[in-house]
Amino acid sequence: MNTRTTEYVSVKTPEAIEKCLKYAGEQSPSTHADRDALQSIIDSMEVNVIFTGVKKHFADDEQERLTGTFEIVRKNQRIRFDYGFSIRATQDLTADLLRSGWVNFGGERIYADYSNSKRLLLQQAGLVKKFQDGLLYSCLTSCRSEYYCPKSFSDFCGELGYDEDSRKAEALHRACLEQSAKLEKIFTEEEINFLPR
Repeated sequence: MNTRTTEYVSVKTPEAIEKCLKYAGEQSPSTHADRDALQSIIDSMEVNVIFTGVKKHFADDEQERLTGTFEIVRKNQRIRFDYGFSIRATQDLTADLLRSGWVNFGGERIYADYSNSKRLLLQQAGLVKKFQDGLLYSCLTSCRSEYYCPKSFSDFCGELGYDEDSRKAEALHRACLEQSAKLEKIFTEEEINFLPR
């Protein structure tokens, strides 16, 4: 059993869609038309995930976290982006593993091994079951927050508080521009505003 598999698993279940629509409506007052627009966007895409392990995701991470890659297929385009789950979700999962080696995922008991290298070895389906209801929402909120990126490095540093002399900030800006360009292939500026925050 290994967290890394070669197949993506769909996160677009009826439960996940309903939860996403519900959370989006709770965040900001939305009209029926806004909900319909979000539903239409969700209906027009495939959203899949593959779990890639437990490791440091961000350059300044002090702790390891569960990581994965989202894949979105829409408008005859396929984009992929890495995602780092919260430290809390990772800690909860790790606590379950350390207790007995058996983890309860959606009512199903799955054996898992937490090795010395701190890599979780579990079944892909088990991870998806544990996180599935929130994955669609997590993916769409990431898309919205990563859609806009200041084009100039100076503006990027000014808006986010980075030092313009920092190579780390420069690399981050390039990565943000790449992510923004990917998202612009599958969402219009009008559509992105209907995604949850």
